[in-house]
Amino acid sequence: MWINFDIEKTSYLDEKLDYTVCYNIFMRYDNVLPYFIVNDSSTMTIYRVSPKSIEMVNFQNQELTCFLNRKDDKSKYYDFYKAQLYTMAFEFMPYYFANFPSNFCINKPIINNVQTIQSDKGKQKCYTGQSPTKYIKNHITGSFDIPLQYECKTWINQKTSQIDSVIAYNISNNTFDELITYHIENINTDDKTCFFDSTFDFNSPQYRNFTRHTEFFTPYSLKDTRIDTIGDDLLNFPIINLNGDTTCIKTEHCFVLLNFWSFNCSPCLKNLQKYKIQTDSLGYRIIENEGIKIMAINYLSDNKELILKIANNTKTKDIMYYAKGMRQFIKIPYLGYYYLLSPSNDVLYESDDLGDYAKLLEAKREYESNLKR
Repeated sequence: MWINFDIEKTSYLDEKLDYTVCYNIFMRYDNVLPYFIVNDSSTMTIYRVSPKSIEMVNFQNQELTCFLNRKDDKSKYYDFYKAQLYTMAFEFMPYYFANFPSNFCINKPIINNVQTIQSDKGKQKCYTGQSPTKYIKNHITGSFDIPLQYECKTWINQKTSQIDSVIAYNISNNTFDELITYHIENINTDDKTCFFDSTFDFNSPQYRNFTRHTEFFTPYSLKDTRIDTIGDDLLNFPIINLNGDTTCIKTEHCFVLLNFWSFNCSPCLKNLQKYKIQTDSLGYRIIENEGIKIMAINYLSDNKELILKIANNTKTKDIMYYAKGMRQFIKIPYLGYYYLLSPSNDVLYESDDLGDYAKLLEAKREYESNLKR
């Protein structure tokens, strides 16, 4: 069976509005998990979301892309965060509809609380569901001490028996990392099989001239986030070190590596460990020997005690900072991200993985070479 609806999605980061976007959602249930088709008319892009992959048809750029969910911890880390949020928010929708047969409700949501309120939309019933708390392994201490869980509130209109909205929380380290609201309209159960099959038949003649890609990350492409300079809001944003002193990027008149990291990002913690390992015979960090200042900034938390614990274990106390809320002024497409800035605050290089620093240092030397011309 199908459930189809229009949706207005609003995201809040660090309690500030991040963006609002409208989609058409088509969902087909197969008794186990639903498949989602997300039609983003603003970018002429259609996604098919499943637990294993996200397939994308971009009509504007004539691209077919399959983004696979890579779980191998030895490879690069790309969590399927957006796919998880869609799945968490909507996979149990049939549970709330009396006209759906019971066999579509095998996976019933875990409901912690139900309350009825009177709102401007009439009487509503709110179902609150919460995923079990998962403890992520801290690769520095070896302990499982970083709690992660998701929470959903589903609001049902008592008169129409339809869902009015869904609120999804991402709770990381006991604090709200991201809050997303979904306002839902025009719910119907029309069969979309024909649209579904024709759109994702990649052997169809309509895709003859499309380029094809297979990637291991989500469709929020890095090329869409590239920036050349950063604004004054970021340059002047207060950054606090572990001695309690406040500074900002604007006061640094040198090459700066902005190392954005978070507690629940395994590769971030491993990279902090690399700084300790990758040093010369005198114990100086390789990057610093190239005239680059490192600022390792936790952009999601101001938990100084836990940040200090990680800094001590990685011997990074001298380069460690926190700046909760900074994310609103710069693109951080993954939990961990890196920007190399020139002394004039131009963005010379950005990546989600520093690797052996070769590309980063190449970007710095190219910049220096251009200055001499």
